Amino acid sequence: MTPYEELKSHRKSTFTYKAGKPLFILEDPDGTPWVMQAYGKIVDPDLTYDGLSDLATKLKPPKGWKYRVTTLDTDLIISTPEGYNWIVQDELQNTYDACKEGACNVQP
Repeated sequence: MTPYEELKSHRKSTFTYKAGKPLFILEDPDGTPWVMQAYGKIVDPDLTYDGLSDLATKLKPPKGWKYRVTTLDTDLIISTPEGYNWIVQDELQNTYDACKEGACNVQP
């Protein structure tokens, strides 16, 4: 998969991110938040969950993309209401789900 290139993922799933926990987000040039669903150790075997807060120092996203960390006051639920969702990976092969097309109950 090409980094930062959107891919339509046909699936039926629900991810719940608990309030009060950090969310690791890529934001595209249109302002769409992409929430990390999985981090990988393939490209960077030293990457840890604790290191995700500083991941912006390792990423080199295209112009207009940015990485941020936030904490929500309410649970975030990402689902696939139409039977698909959009995903993207960064150059370290971390995977993110888009909060668009009704996939998220709140915008992080």
